[in-house]
Amino acid sequence: MEQRIKKANINYYDRNEFVNIEEIGELYKANWKKNGKLVTLKSFKLDDDNAREIAHEIKLRANNDINDVMMELYGITKNSSDPEYSESSLSKQKQIIQQFNLNHGLFFNGYNIEPSKQAVFTEDGELNMSLYEGQPLVYTSINDRNSRINLLDFNSDDNDVKLDESLRPSDICINFPVAEITYTADLSKTFSNFINDDRGKLYEMYGHHFPRKIFIGGKLFIDGLKSFTSTQIDIFITYLTWIYNTAKYEKEIPFKNLSALNFFPKILTPDGINLNSHEKLTKWMNDLYQDDTVEIISYNNLVPIYQLKSDKISLVNEIQPGVANFKEKLTLENWVKNTKYIRWVKEFQLHRGLIVDKKLKLRISKENAIDLINIPNVNSSDKFCLRIVKPTTTLDDMLIDNNVFSDNEDISSFPFIKVSDDLSHEDYAHFLVKCEQYKVLLNRDNIKPSEKFKLIIERALKNMKPHIFLQEIFENYGHFIPLSIILGKSLKNKIENSSYISKRIELESPVFESLKSHLADFSIPCLLTPKGDDIIEGNRLSEWVQNINNDLEIIEFNNIIPLYDILEVEQKKEIDIILNKRNNFRIIMTGSIDLKDSDITKQLIVGIRPPVENKNYEIFGSIVSKNNSKLKDIFVTFGSYEIDQFTATIRTSKKINIKDYYILWMMIGNPSELSVFGPNNREIQVEYVKQSIKLQRNNSYSITTHQLSQGYDISIKCFKPIEIKFAGWSKNCVHLNISNPKSIKSDIDNVEIAICVLNSGHEKSWIDINAKKYSIGCILTENNYLDIVSNAQKYLKTTYPTKKEREKETMLVISKKNLENHLDLSEFVNLEKLNCSGNDLTSLDISKNKHLTEIDCSQNKIISLDLSNCLYIKSITANCNQLIDIRLPIANSEKLEYLNLLDNSFSQNLNYFSRFVNLKELLIGSIDGDRIQQGKFNKFYGSMKPLK
Repeated sequence: MEQRIKKANINYYDRNEFVNIEEIGELYKANWKKNGKLVTLKSFKLDDDNAREIAHEIKLRANNDINDVMMELYGITKNSSDPEYSESSLSKQKQIIQQFNLNHGLFFNGYNIEPSKQAVFTEDGELNMSLYEGQPLVYTSINDRNSRINLLDFNSDDNDVKLDESLRPSDICINFPVAEITYTADLSKTFSNFINDDRGKLYEMYGHHFPRKIFIGGKLFIDGLKSFTSTQIDIFITYLTWIYNTAKYEKEIPFKNLSALNFFPKILTPDGINLNSHEKLTKWMNDLYQDDTVEIISYNNLVPIYQLKSDKISLVNEIQPGVANFKEKLTLENWVKNTKYIRWVKEFQLHRGLIVDKKLKLRISKENAIDLINIPNVNSSDKFCLRIVKPTTTLDDMLIDNNVFSDNEDISSFPFIKVSDDLSHEDYAHFLVKCEQYKVLLNRDNIKPSEKFKLIIERALKNMKPHIFLQEIFENYGHFIPLSIILGKSLKNKIENSSYISKRIELESPVFESLKSHLADFSIPCLLTPKGDDIIEGNRLSEWVQNINNDLEIIEFNNIIPLYDILEVEQKKEIDIILNKRNNFRIIMTGSIDLKDSDITKQLIVGIRPPVENKNYEIFGSIVSKNNSKLKDIFVTFGSYEIDQFTATIRTSKKINIKDYYILWMMIGNPSELSVFGPNNREIQVEYVKQSIKLQRNNSYSITTHQLSQGYDISIKCFKPIEIKFAGWSKNCVHLNISNPKSIKSDIDNVEIAICVLNSGHEKSWIDINAKKYSIGCILTENNYLDIVSNAQKYLKTTYPTKKEREKETMLVISKKNLENHLDLSEFVNLEKLNCSGNDLTSLDISKNKHLTEIDCSQNKIISLDLSNCLYIKSITANCNQLIDIRLPIANSEKLEYLNLLDNSFSQNLNYFSRFVNLKELLIGSIDGDRIQQGKFNKFYGSMKPLK
């Protein structure tokens, strides 16, 4: 029978390709698995005469007798119960086993997959073949030479992967599976008897893996799509999908003249045949799905050969002939979607940052700052809405005009944006009509900084002038990026003399009528296109609503984050240190001076490289020997500060040979003001305190600082030629003595003392000078700690002698009691109201006062105030102090209603207060004229917008 139908060129099908077979008289009704069609089957007694007659009749009818009743005559089925078919079927099964070497293992030689020399299983096993019902599979970035993976090399070493020249790189590989094959059988005798102690011999004879499943079909490699326009790519992908559907499902192509397609990527078969025309590609696809011209395209569920005799098996998912590595595996449908989404990323430049230039214009960066790890999430929307947005600042106005909406962030506070954000004096609101069709979401986990961006940031961080270099980088790569982008169409206008608040209005169906109604409500006669180059009114507005699907455009950027937020943790941390948002002092640079050629009687001039922007810095230092020991009878002072040099003067009461000594020095200051910030000591915390002290008989002095701890490094500087020595430390004070008080001139009553406190977070606060670690001052230890109790603490102990009394108190009023230094209220655990104003307190410990609702600590000398544990605080009065730092609670921040920080020394961004949504009164200015003249006043910066 097979010979007859082959000679007559008739299609021949297995009986098991049909399901739901029902007998109807002498005929059978069935569904064809291949395409779900309903077919009629007829049974014949099979002999040679019948076979010849049936073949002749089918051929004749197929050519001449197709009509509306008989849609199409497909061919002949085979029934396994017929002896001839059974013998033929067994013979064909054996042919398939031999054709595809289904009982052999697979040997990977690094560039190809070969059948093993010896069979692993017998040939009399069970063969199962079933039609593949899924989609074609697409693989991207095939055989990348830069990859460290070679799936075709069993002994691949990640450090030495070099692909064979025969493995050609390709942009895309598409597998078109037709059927899947599984084969189960008994192990062959030779394999069963093989002693596998020698793995090398085992692999040589039986291969490395055995596949439990094999896909047969066709494979294509596609290159050159990158040179196509986005429109051409869309057309080709649609075209390829139609060719596939036509061949497999016999669907018609809606276009007739596809042979005239004037662009065609490079399409190669695994044999290297170039399918460079419509005719060639169509024939290849038809041969695959209609004539079963197939080959093995992938091996799946692979078992290591050495595990076939064991119960424990680890599977390798998939290996393909000709594919050593790939980037991503997708279904054809998802690839089509992703290709469209990738095109949107490129077309709308979503991988580039947005820049606010000095002229207050928004532009898109020309540099790619972002790499997408995965395709962005895209949600279909199809919503019509109105947005009325009233700008509060000039920057706001410009951003809204460019579709940038920052609902939760004050963009003016983003790093490296150097524009003035004045309050808007225009009295209007933006009236925006939007059709939201797609929302593109860039998840933070799916984006990363590009390698070029990371590299150029790294170079800037190592520079002595990181501010300047980082500023240039972000002005090229972007100040911020949107994580949410809405695509669609929009129109706009403005509402003059507007008292409207910002809001969103959803347009109901029918959209045009709803829109007309709102236009009338707001007295808007017409709308403008986004660029303002066309007026849309009347009937044209109705047409615009109906033809909304043409030409997508970006209509909204939202969920805005600073570009530097996408950097890796370490780089972002370094930039945060450089930004120095609290304007703290930092170690700007360090150096050493070899005194071997110096004259002790002369000033030394020390050069500053690179020069700083101004003279607002301070130099601390000491003289040490080559083994880093400090001298007792010699000290150094620094002065004559210039932008490119300063002087060092050595003072001693004895004749000393200084040839074997060095001066160690460090410059501290505000990096953003000086525009210089050396990379080696950036993480070290610096506290700078400058205080005038009145000379007294007991020769003992205390300088108030933040809370101190062991391991801190203390440097001391006197602005008069007086040697000040470190005497010890307590909780928040540095204690000093004057070495030789008799040498002080009689006309000197007051001297200014500067203290520099270094905290590296380690056991000892060493600093880096010329790649060596030094202590530049005195390290705080247990031995030099002075257990001094302040008079404030003595007052509390006298007034509230027992712990029970202290725990019972809910209100404490100790104003104007001449209390000094540190006040520790940690045992007043139930305190709700505190008034300690009008004293000379330098610090407060209220970390245990969790029930505190009101505090008045005004008119003291407090430097830092930590209220982060006071979760119920409603009112804070802390004016007229020396505060440079305040820490407010993050949780329950809505409880704070009153905050008075007048006349302090703050320097931070106003957006710090934005989370206090119920704040009714905020006082942050400076009104004390004397303090202002001394340069002691609040320096808040940024926009008031977050406070509205």
